[in-house]
Amino acid sequence: MLKIENELLTARINPVGAELSSLIKKDTEREYIWQAEPSVWGRHAPLLFPAVGRMSGDSFLYDGKKYFMQKHGFLRGSSFEVIEKSDDSVTLRFSSNEKTLMSFPFEFDFDAEYSLWGNTLVQKLTVTNKGEGNMYFSVGAHPGFNIGIGDTLRFETPEHATLPYLDGNDTVGNPENKLILDGETDIVLSKELFENGSLALEAPASTYAELVGSDGVPYLRETFGKTPMLWLWAKPGAEFVCIEPWSGSDERVPTEELENKKGILCLAPSQSFTLSVSISLL
Repeated sequence: MLKIENELLTARINPVGAELSSLIKKDTEREYIWQAEPSVWGRHAPLLFPAVGRMSGDSFLYDGKKYFMQKHGFLRGSSFEVIEKSDDSVTLRFSSNEKTLMSFPFEFDFDAEYSLWGNTLVQKLTVTNKGEGNMYFSVGAHPGFNIGIGDTLRFETPEHATLPYLDGNDTVGNPENKLILDGETDIVLSKELFENGSLALEAPASTYAELVGSDGVPYLRETFGKTPMLWLWAKPGAEFVCIEPWSGSDERVPTEELENKKGILCLAPSQSFTLSVSISLL
């Protein structure tokens, strides 16, 4: 486990998956990252690439060939190399290889940088196309935060959207099950909130969301910028919530060809794309 720290925070990152596994505020010794209870959800904050969510049929077509892709891609079990390390920052890299080319026919570098700035952890996920042609992909973050049941998720600005509940295949189950935001900023994180599945907010107006305790005081802010998709998920009744900014989309409308999938990103040779997320402890 890799440790970085400054005067306010301590963070730990697992080289397997480059996964943020702990974020502690030193003055209170409070842990803010879900601690991967195996009987509930055995992860902390996985990185999603080259897929976000589940592709229709767990597969895609590219250049006339069919490839199989697991939900959220293949980084979660991949070993990263540390390419730079200081007391308060670390950068890890995973590169394409013979195995990845069997399921994703593109050469790439994926860099995960974590740095501490005061009370904030900044995460930068950078994808670089190392091949000779265009590369098509999605990328996302999936941090799980410790909460109390009844805490509130508060958006920066009022949101106007109808959020259908999506099942484990990222498809709409019962269309009658939905959450309507009609100018609200707050979602109460009740035991029942995720009983019908996950919630997906397309192109939210907000650039950040806060977690607010039962005392009305915010204790964490996740800043995700102008994200195309914000996914919200937890196991029903569990004391965590995942706030997931995705540069990519779900497959409610199945599309076989990779380059035509909704929200897909395209990089020309030698180009890079960076997804930045910051977590501030308030």
